[in-house]
Amino acid sequence: MKRLIFIVALIFSGFVLAAYLAGCSVSGREKPDLVVVAFEIKGPVAVDKENRSVIPVQVAVKNQGDSEAGVFKIAVMYTGIDGSHAAAFVVTGQSDPRYVHTHGVLKPGTEFVFNGTVVFHPSEQGMAIPLYAVADSCSEDEDMPSYCRVDESSEKNNESMPVSVTLP
Repeated sequence: MKRLIFIVALIFSGFVLAAYLAGCSVSGREKPDLVVVAFEIKGPVAVDKENRSVIPVQVAVKNQGDSEAGVFKIAVMYTGIDGSHAAAFVVTGQSDPRYVHTHGVLKPGTEFVFNGTVVFHPSEQGMAIPLYAVADSCSEDEDMPSYCRVDESSEKNNESMPVSVTLP
């Protein structure tokens, strides 16, 4: 009996190694992988009637993984002298500029595009700041798992490259 168990374990180990080398999943459960494929400034930086700096932007997020991604949040962040902060991201159809999210699943190989305006308080005028977008953001959320809302095959590729902006 011990010999049979050893042989089965050896065969299973070989299967796992072969699947790993072939790039296959042995868990039977593939995962989504959300990436920001585009983060663009879509017009001039302006000052609105409330004296806030406003920047029109577009953020495109792609699921490059092998399974559907559930609802996730997107954030536009900026880096100041005291660290990274979430900027207000006003998107039509979204009720909270600090909680911009998808309304359904994102299938493998598909993209979702967010068009909106990033808004800065008047006290931040004159600053040169790097802006970047984050897919599956946990910004300003509490008690979230380390992977946030979507358990992905890679949690290290959710941020876009930064875009430098000078606020008027």
